[in-house]
Amino acid sequence: NISESSKRLNDITNIVNDNANGNLETAEHLSASMEESSVSTDLITSDIKNIELSTTAIHTQAMEGVDLSKQIMARADSLKENTLSASNRTRDVYATVKTETEQAIARSKAVKKINALARNIWEIADQTGLLSINASIEAARAGEAGKGFAVVASEISKLANQSASTVENITAIVNEVNDAVSQMAGSLTKTLTFLDTTVLSDYSDF
Repeated sequence: NISESSKRLNDITNIVNDNANGNLETAEHLSASMEESSVSTDLITSDIKNIELSTTAIHTQAMEGVDLSKQIMARADSLKENTLSASNRTRDVYATVKTETEQAIARSKAVKKINALARNIWEIADQTGLLSINASIEAARAGEAGKGFAVVASEISKLANQSASTVENITAIVNEVNDAVSQMAGSLTKTLTFLDTTVLSDYSDF
C-alpha cells in the first residue's frame, strides 16, 4: 500500500510540477504583458501631458486672440465714427459750397448788365459824335458868328471819342471778368461733382 501510495504521490507530484511549470510560464507571460502595459501606460500618460500642455497653449492663444479681436473691434468702431464724422463734415461743406456757388453764379450774371450799360454809353457817345459833327457843320455855315459854337462842338466830339474809348476798355475788362467767372463756375462745378460722386461715395464705401 505504501508503495502504491508512493507511486500515486509521485504521479500527483509530477502533475503538480507540470502545473507549476505551466503556471510559471503563464506568470512570465503575464509579467511581460504587464510590462508592455506599463510602457503603454507611460506613453499614454506622456501623450496626455503633451495634450494638456498643447490645450493650455491653445487656450492662452485663444484668449490673446479674443483680446486682439476686442481691440480690433474697438479700433474699427472708432474708425467708423471718425469716418462718419468726416463724411458728415464733407456733406456740410458740400451743401455750403453748393449754395454759395449757386449764389455766386447768380450774382455773376450782373456783369452782363454792365455790357448792356456799356452798349448804351456807346450808343450815346456815337450819337454825341454825330451831333458834334452836325454842330461843326452848322458853325462853319454861320461863319464868324459860329466860331465859339464850333469850339464847343469840337470839345463835345473829343468827349464822345473819349467815351467811346472808355466803353471799349470797359467792354474788354467785362469780357475778362466774364471769362474768369465762367472758369470759376466751371471749377466750382467740378469740385462739387468730385465731392458728390467721388469723396462722399468713397466715405460710404469705406
